[in-house]
Amino acid sequence: MVTFPDGRLVPRWSWLVGSTFFLQALLYQLPGAWNLENWPPPLFVLETILAFGSPVAIQIYRYVRLSNPAQRQQTRWVIFALVCFVLLFVLQTLAEAIFPSLNAPNSLYPLVSASLIPSISILFIPIGVSMAILRSQLWDIDVIIRRTLVYTILTLILALIYVGLIFTLGALLHSLFGVYALLRQALSSGRLGQKRWG
Repeated sequence: MVTFPDGRLVPRWSWLVGSTFFLQALLYQLPGAWNLENWPPPLFVLETILAFGSPVAIQIYRYVRLSNPAQRQQTRWVIFALVCFVLLFVLQTLAEAIFPSLNAPNSLYPLVSASLIPSISILFIPIGVSMAILRSQLWDIDVIIRRTLVYTILTLILALIYVGLIFTLGALLHSLFGVYALLRQALSSGRLGQKRWG
């Protein structure tokens, strides 16, 4: 998020902000009192605000000072997706607070709130990034799509040639020598080597 939308670290020191998530992950792995879950609540809240707020602050700085109109439009799509993501969680929490009967033992809401709502809300983020990519020509997506199609077709052609060669050689050697089963074992992913040395 620190390098969005052009992939550059601007300002130069923003790599420090990008490393706050790694620092947070490290703090969760430390033992005992150093573990982030064991910190006093004010320090825990401060660290969480620092870890999640600093990338947002960098994006605001980039949006106001450095972005051109196309980059601002790309940023708006991603911010819109993040706002929808957070808003759905806030609405879920408010619904549980306003209507306590939703958490009743015979209600289906706990099942929906535990699986369906998080799944739907997390979908907003890739949809927002996809809209930024497709509508704003982000990261030369045409080149990526073209290469993906070429490599996929090339892979399928090579796989078909490989399978065709195996069956053709197998049929040929079987008709000549009757060793079809041995050839099939030898050519299928190195199984002959596994049997001999494994």
